[in-house]
Parts: sequence; C-alpha cells; structure tokens
Amino acid sequence: MLLTIDIGNTLISIAVYEKEEILYTFETKSDVDKSLDEYVTLFTSFCEFKKIGNKQIKSAIIASVVPLLTKVIEKAIKTVCKTDTLILGPGIKTGLPVLIDHPLELGSDLVAVSVGGISKYGKPLIIVDLGTAIKVIAINKQGAFVGTAFHPGLYVGVDALISRAAQLLSISLTPPKKVIGKNTLDATNSGALYGASEMIKGLVKLFEKELGYETKHLLTGGDALYVKDLLPSFTYDAKLVHIGLKEIFEKNERAKNDDK
Repeated sequence: MLLTIDIGNTLISIAVYEKEEILYTFETKSDVDKSLDEYVTLFTSFCEFKKIGNKQIKSAIIASVVPLLTKVIEKAIKTVCKTDTLILGPGIKTGLPVLIDHPLELGSDLVAVSVGGISKYGKPLIIVDLGTAIKVIAINKQGAFVGTAFHPGLYVGVDALISRAAQLLSISLTPPKKVIGKNTLDATNSGALYGASEMIKGLVKLFEKELGYETKHLLTGGDALYVKDLLPSFTYDAKLVHIGLKEIFEKNERAKNDDK
C-alpha cells in the first residue's frame, strides 16, 4: 500500500492506494499546535478503523505547503507505519516542466495537482483548485506548467467579509435559488458562490486568450464541491492531487531502480 498525503493550510488530505486503486481517503484539519503524539494517535486510529496493518503500508509521499507540519507528519508515519516518506520538493523527479520566473517558488501541491491532471486528462489544461486559495493553473500543449493566478478561497473571502460587517452572520455556502438575494443569508451566499464561479469562468477565458487556444477545464480541491454544479463545463475530480503524488512517487521509484 502507498500513502499519499497533501498538507494544505486548512486540511491534511490522505489517500491509501492499493496498486492503482484508492481504497480509503481521510481528511483532518491542519493544526500546527498538535504534538507528534497526537498525530501518531490520529494515524493509528485511522489504520485501526480501516483495519490496515502497519506493515501493509510500504511507502508514503507528502506534498506540503506547511513546513511546520511536514516533519511532524513524516515522523508520525514513520512511527505508525515503519516506513520512510518521500517529500515532494527540489531534487524530486516530477516530469513537469515549469516555465515560470522562479520555479523553486512553486508549491508542491500545485506540482502534484498538475501532474495528476496531465496523467489522467492529457494536455492542454486549465485546473482550478479550490482550497484556502483559489488557484487557476495553466498547462500548455507541451505539458508544461506556464503560470497561475491566486484568488482568496471561498471561506477566506467570506470570513474576511463577516469579520468586517457587524450585521453579517456565518453562512452555509449553499447556492440560493436566485442570484439576486432577498435576505442577508441569500445575498451573502450568492456573492460568495455565484461570484466565485463567474470569476473562475472569466479567468479561464483570459487564460485561454493568452495561451492562444482552448483547453480542457478541471475542478478540484476541498471547496470545489460548493461550486461544481455552477460550473457544468468543468470536469470535477477530487483526487487529482493524490493521482499526481502517486505518479511522482512511481517515477522516482523507477529512477531509483534504473540507477542500481
């Protein structure tokens, strides 16, 4: 079995692969205040609940944008599963050409999502990844990462609005039946969800204009569920980051074997 772990600013997403199939997935909040022992307990409970023996997990790979958690999770996996972990970063083979000003600045999550998208859907692509931030990613006809655009995520935007407006309450991120809200809840939901979906459509058009051709459109990330029904022309795939991590892990294993 292979563990693929995506450590984001809001959530840690975990998948358990058996050959080509994802058997289990698990999400927990990214919490830098949790101790190593707490994460060991969390992984142990997950394995016990899914009846996964600690010797069944042979390998693991991590993509992380939270450096404080990377080593903690790596040590937790070592403790529970007795296996080493590949950390996605500089020096790791990905097969993804990166054509941006400062390639080392590119987040490992964006690398993994891009590799997963190309692997499953081909190229060219525009991938919209909705998490703490909304990331719009451009993959050109040659399969190279050529750039991205960042926008505040759904919850980041709503939380910022609520924190500065005394009469606004927390919302459910449920699309109202009409775009024109007749009450505070519907008005806030409408702005958050219809506003985000139209922003995404607009950015995709601008991306394709700069690329000079149309692309396939993919939607992924933890918050994509809230807008996928508003973006019917997009293919929704919640597992892109894990698909990419598996591809990268296998590429590095093949390279290691070739060097022997």
